[in-house]
Amino acid sequence: MGFLTKKEKEFLQVKHPVIPTIYMLPKIDKSLENPPGRPIVSGSGSVLEPLSIFVDFFIRPFVPQIPSYVRDTTDMINILQDYEGPLADTIMVTLDIESLYTNIPQMEALKIIETTLLKRTTHKRIPNHLILTFATLALTKNYFLFQDTFYQQIKGTAMGSTMAPDLANLYVGNFEQLHLTTCVYSENIKIYRRYIDDIFILWNGDIESLWLFHTRLNSRDPDLKFKMEFSENHISYGFTEASLNGHIEFPFFYHTFPNDYSQYHGMIQLLKLFGWNWVGILTSNDKNDKMHSERLKRAIIWSGSCVEFVETMPNFIPIVPKMFKKVLDKISDRIKNSKANVIIIHSTSSAIKILLCSSAFKITDSKLLIFSVESSSVLKIHTLNSSFCITANRSLMFTIPARDIPGFKHFLQNLTPYTFSEPSLLQSTWRAAFDCELPYKHAFRNKNNCTGQETLSNLPPSKFYMDHFQFSYNLYNMVYALAHALHNMYTTKSQFGESLNMEFQPWQFNQYLKEVRFKAQDGNEIFFDNKRHAATHYDIIQLHLFPNQSSSIIYFGSFNPSAPKDKQLFVNQTAIIWNTPSNQIPLSVCSESCVPGYRKVLVREKPVCCFDCVPCSEGEYSNTTDANDCMKCPEDQWPNEKKNECLPRVIEFLSYDDYLGATLSSISILLFIITALLLGIFVKYQDTAVVKANNRNLSYILLISLMLSFLCILLFIGQPGAVTCLLRQSVFGILFTIAVSSVLAKTVTVVIAFSATKPSSRLKKWVGTRVSSYIVLLSTSGEIMICIVWLLISPPFPEYNTESEKGKIILQCNEGSTTAFYSVIGYMGFLSLLSFTVAFLVRKVPDCFNEAQHITFSMLVFCSVWVSFIPAYLSTKGKYMVAVEIFAILASSAGLLGCIFTPKCYIMLLRPDLNTRGHLIGKPHPTNTT
Repeated sequence: MGFLTKKEKEFLQVKHPVIPTIYMLPKIDKSLENPPGRPIVSGSGSVLEPLSIFVDFFIRPFVPQIPSYVRDTTDMINILQDYEGPLADTIMVTLDIESLYTNIPQMEALKIIETTLLKRTTHKRIPNHLILTFATLALTKNYFLFQDTFYQQIKGTAMGSTMAPDLANLYVGNFEQLHLTTCVYSENIKIYRRYIDDIFILWNGDIESLWLFHTRLNSRDPDLKFKMEFSENHISYGFTEASLNGHIEFPFFYHTFPNDYSQYHGMIQLLKLFGWNWVGILTSNDKNDKMHSERLKRAIIWSGSCVEFVETMPNFIPIVPKMFKKVLDKISDRIKNSKANVIIIHSTSSAIKILLCSSAFKITDSKLLIFSVESSSVLKIHTLNSSFCITANRSLMFTIPARDIPGFKHFLQNLTPYTFSEPSLLQSTWRAAFDCELPYKHAFRNKNNCTGQETLSNLPPSKFYMDHFQFSYNLYNMVYALAHALHNMYTTKSQFGESLNMEFQPWQFNQYLKEVRFKAQDGNEIFFDNKRHAATHYDIIQLHLFPNQSSSIIYFGSFNPSAPKDKQLFVNQTAIIWNTPSNQIPLSVCSESCVPGYRKVLVREKPVCCFDCVPCSEGEYSNTTDANDCMKCPEDQWPNEKKNECLPRVIEFLSYDDYLGATLSSISILLFIITALLLGIFVKYQDTAVVKANNRNLSYILLISLMLSFLCILLFIGQPGAVTCLLRQSVFGILFTIAVSSVLAKTVTVVIAFSATKPSSRLKKWVGTRVSSYIVLLSTSGEIMICIVWLLISPPFPEYNTESEKGKIILQCNEGSTTAFYSVIGYMGFLSLLSFTVAFLVRKVPDCFNEAQHITFSMLVFCSVWVSFIPAYLSTKGKYMVAVEIFAILASSAGLLGCIFTPKCYIMLLRPDLNTRGHLIGKPHPTNTT
């Protein structure tokens, strides 16, 4: 801390620290009625806050250097005012990074701080590593108290921390540098400015490319999720109905039925219900129709679905047959050749009826038509001639609810020109219905006068439908709403008494109309919501046309914009009859859905609904249809073959139940028994020449160490535990070192014994001494020291290995220190190599004393086994690594046992005549001369 001044040290020390607490700050910008909460950890007065302030002092100067930086509202306004780029096809976009502060990965943030500090040119007195240390403490050790429980923040930064805003700025700035500077959509971005987690973009391009850009952003960093909203920069390019929603501009405007926004939401929910994400739109050349269709298209795209085409037809069908056929062919070919099987028709032009009812207009049965409210009204479904308009058969329609008005049908049936004092009120109705003129001063020419006997009851339904009423019914209810509001207003006046002489102003009527709530004649409740929309809904029907010119309507659903979002759409799917084999729901998609086990990959330069399906990567799965990303299984699980779910991994280790484990353990026990028998033989024949000549004590030590070596194999088999992992390598290493040391001692004994026979040998004085015992103790002590250091510094421990084999958890012993493990093996190898070298040099002893040859061959076997062990051990995984080591132990131990002791047992058991002192020292045997 010698880098800090006294004042800086005092600043960093908190004498009376305060425990940080968490509280929720309401996001009133999201909702006033039920605002979501923003979690704030108040670190003021905590031990970490001075560190945060200290770090922020050094990183804050770099924030304004970020290209997207915007200081405040005034700065943003100036940027927009200075913009001189294109305005055509320009969209204003806002992006909000969801939960930025709490999603910043801490290690990545520290790397960015470290990189940023390298750019410092001032305050170099304080080194970067000290600032980074303070940042690490302030970021990773943040804690807070909640309901008497302490919590540590393991991800992100506390929103109440001083350095949090600047750290968030740097993190997102680094993201922008990595993914926006080389973005393929950079030419579309005319303005890009960001205030921490709020981004403003001026986008020059279409909605599809904007949607792809948004998808690209969300796929680049798993910790950053961008929520997008957009709007055009043309204020005149909007819904008439939507503009009337303003509470300030139009405070007294009430809607008698849902506006187009509500209808679009209903259509989108219907599309999503049946999985139709690839549709076409047919509209007219009318300015309003084109505007509404474009709005519908954008609403569909915004919902995540796609529009393949928007086809327009003329407002007026050409009279010339060739031109008419050309229009029909163009539209029908566009529909027939499209991949979209669902076509939404939105038109207020009567030309739509002429088009659909033309015998020349033919589309396949696989195409499903959905009519908007406006198109349904123009089509006049009760007047359709089913023999011509067969194209509309089994189409779906959004309609305004049609209800009966009590007494209204009877009134219309008895209506005559003389019902009203002024006959001109019925002029247009009578002219259209009866093709005649009422007595009126502006009578049309070439029209006969009406007789006065005409009545609407004589007209067929195709001329005048009177069973149910749509717009009239809504108007009827609104008149009642006005009446109820007036009644309530004057009831209020009567409660205060006439003496007050209270007079109401027209604007006061608005308050009473907002509070109207009553039940209509059909039992439906009538009221206005907070947006001044009447509580009405859409009926969703299916039109059935029959060859006998009859028709029927099936009411199979409804959409209520005033209901909760999850209850707005109601559909009785069993009531729908589709134009498909087996009455299956028709498909209307650009790409077939990706089944679980696959994920979507967007196709470049195509809408988001067109994608390829690729299998999940190894170790990942997806359990939903059309998954954007595959998920990793928990560490103890692995995907099944189809990669659509995670299954528990198979825990594998070399067990006694395993065929390999049982075989190896059986062999080790068998060799243990054989060694024990050999030891018994040596004990039984301990006073014979062979046993004495081969250093009886060393032979006992060697046999016992080999017995225990065979027995220590059992430490390697079975479920690894803390004790077995700790002991297995050390016990084996020490026991085997004793065995090899005994062999080395035997070799040296042979050298001494052979050399001592020479007259001038200096080794005579070592004959009969305890040299062999010292060699064993000294050699073994080296291995013991290695094992002690290993166990003290980095001891082995059991671990679960999930990386070695797919779908398995290898329960194994981690050696702790690879260096120590190979040091143990290497030390044994050194002793064996030394024994081999010495034995090889004295291998040409007299034939009757061939101990050196046996030792040479045993060491050759030993070295061959362990030299082969290393590559075999490194190339295997899991339980087979353990099996390789066990095999090396068994093979090398058996090699020592067989090469050294088998010849001696042969002499003792089968050739006792050779087990004499005379034979060993080379004297001839007496022969029988008789």
